[in-house]
Amino acid sequence: MHALNYEDLREALVDTIERAGLVARVEEIIYVRDGARECEIYVYPDEESQGIWGKLSFEWVAHSQALWEDIDHEMEHGNDDLSGFDPEETEIPLHASFHLDLSPFWVETDMVREIAQGTIERASAYFNDEGSVIAEVSWSALGARVDSIRYEANAVGYFLTEETWWENWGEVFATLLGELLKAYRRLEEDERRAGS
Repeated sequence: MHALNYEDLREALVDTIERAGLVARVEEIIYVRDGARECEIYVYPDEESQGIWGKLSFEWVAHSQALWEDIDHEMEHGNDDLSGFDPEETEIPLHASFHLDLSPFWVETDMVREIAQGTIERASAYFNDEGSVIAEVSWSALGARVDSIRYEANAVGYFLTEETWWENWGEVFATLLGELLKAYRRLEEDERRAGS
């Protein structure tokens, strides 16, 4: 049985993302009123990447901390049998998003649709049909322009668990950011061809 506190969970997620060859940067928010903490892990294909990034976030609420302290107390007293705790009570909601900045390009609607469809098809292996694609659009005298698209999905993990579920996140981000990176490179190539 694996038992992870907030720091363990944060480090486990960062570690699996970095082992997948990606760059991870952590930002944390502490809510003073109730002691809850929010962890946001920003994920990039590499140090130089522009226009493509992801984010994995989770919140560690007061209930999680209180339950963790009970679990930790048992372990500190040499009790490795944690069967008295219900793993379902240790649920941690996670939110993942994968972003592609299209602002450097003037992208036709068909291309936006193709990128979105390719992302959805890749993501379905991990999130089934739970996620969605969101396009951000701006308006100018020339008409509507898609500035960015992102794929978002919710998931859950547990801090008391038999499974090392966090190990999957490196592959998830490598696959989906890789898909968006291919689209970005294609747009760059199309723009170079158009300019030559």
